[in-house]
Parts: sequence; structure tokens; C-alpha cells
Amino acid sequence: MSPLSFFGEICMLSMLISFMKQPLEAPVRAMLGLGVVCFLFIVSTLFVIMVFGPGLSAHMIHPFFDMVRFISFGGFIENIDVVIVLIWIISVFIKMSLYFFISCYGTAQWLHIKDWRGLIWFIAPIILVQAWLYPNITVSDIEYVTRYWIPIVLPVNMIGIPLLLWIVANIRKKYVTV
Repeated sequence: MSPLSFFGEICMLSMLISFMKQPLEAPVRAMLGLGVVCFLFIVSTLFVIMVFGPGLSAHMIHPFFDMVRFISFGGFIENIDVVIVLIWIISVFIKMSLYFFISCYGTAQWLHIKDWRGLIWFIAPIILVQAWLYPNITVSDIEYVTRYWIPIVLPVNMIGIPLLLWIVANIRKKYVTV
């Protein structure tokens, strides 16, 4: 269930459609991106299962990273885990930057504030305090996901928000004529 929660983030990224030059291409690009992510996730999961087996890999916290540490090509290409960590850090930075922008921009729209940049000074300290709430990797990676993300956020992102948007779109289409 934990990896499935990342697919729910498509609702948050849907806010970026209004910034696209051709917003009608958004569904095609979203499905293409989701397809690439699913393919890479399946391939990496298969590699992990082929290397460690299903029993051992199920008990690992980050099995793909542990698998990459064993890679050695001809004795001279080793330590590829550094590249994976670099890709991981860059992707997390981009993802958090997008979420920070979405938080500021969405809050500005919700509160009818014209300049969303002013909210940066209010939202950044809130995010910083939330980052300090979890003292170690076990709490943030495992307990947070099992206690908060899967039972609360996942159903809201995967079922609640899309269902609400679909209902509102149908109501608007039915009662609002252009």
C-alpha cells in the first residue's frame, strides 16, 4: 500500500495544468508519466526480488538502494549507490519544491490573496516545524506512512478528491450553461 500512495499525488500535481502552454495535453502527459513510473517501479521491484528473494526484500526498508550497493562491473565500476543517492536527493528536492509552490499558490487561491509569494514566509516555518516532528528515519518512513498516510491521506487523495472534483464537474456541466 505504501508505494501506491505516490500515485495519489497526481491530484496535487493537477494544479500545475493551468501553467502549461497546452493544457489539453495534460491527461496524455500524465498517463505517459504514470506509465513510465509504473514501468520503472515494476522493473526495480523485479530486480530486487531476483537479487534478494521475496522473503528478505519484504523486510528491508530500502531494498533497491541495498541492491545497488552490490553492483560491480569488471571490478572498476563500483559504488553506483552514490549516483542513486544523487538522483534520489535531486528528485526529492524537486518534489518538495513543487509541493511548497503548490501549498503557497493553493493557499493564496483559497484565501483570495493576490500575491502568493507573501505566503512563503508563513508556510515555510510551518513546514520546518513539521520536519522536526519526526526524530528519526523509522518514525518518518514507517510509522508516519502506516499511521497517517495510508489510512487518511491515501483515501482522500485517491478517492475523495477525484470523486469530489468529478461530482462538482458534473453538477457544473448540468446546471451551468455557457
